[in-house]
Amino acid sequence: MLQQDFSEMSDFSARSSAYPPSPPADYSMMSEDMDDYASEQDPTEQEVSIENPDDVPAHDFFFDSQKVLSLNSNNFSTFLTRKDASLVMFYNERFPESQVFQTIFSEAANNTKRENSAFAGVDCAANAKLCVANGAIKLPMMRLYSKNYCIGEMKSIKGLSADVLRQFVEMAPMMDSCRMKTCTRKKENTC
Repeated sequence: MLQQDFSEMSDFSARSSAYPPSPPADYSMMSEDMDDYASEQDPTEQEVSIENPDDVPAHDFFFDSQKVLSLNSNNFSTFLTRKDASLVMFYNERFPESQVFQTIFSEAANNTKRENSAFAGVDCAANAKLCVANGAIKLPMMRLYSKNYCIGEMKSIKGLSADVLRQFVEMAPMMDSCRMKTCTRKKENTC
């Protein structure tokens, strides 16, 4: 009986050397049988993922407020599309005007009460193409967005206060694609 138990163990060790099985050299044949998730089929519907940390707006360290987020070319459109109202300040931290105005902008961000709104900054020294694409030539410049549509712009910062900026965001109309379509000359102006 003892002899038989050892023989079974030796048989087990022979089998265990074959386990676990080696992974296939080519996984492409496996992916044909698997269904893709909806987010993999339509990249425009993808949520921000951990794999690409540039998609997640972080605190913009130029500003005193933790509520002012940093935007770049990787997260600009995606972030603004998700917000009902966003005030974006295009700045260069070396410009004295930008340095003076960051305190007012930070205060407005801290005091805003509107749901699904945001204050964000774009550092034009690091994101020159994004700033040029948005017409931010004279800095600082602010733009108000609703669902990624530009609905207002401030090129002059003279006389602006944190309260004015806060009201600008809180009273901004919410845009949608239906409102932004050009109406035809027909009587029924429907989208």
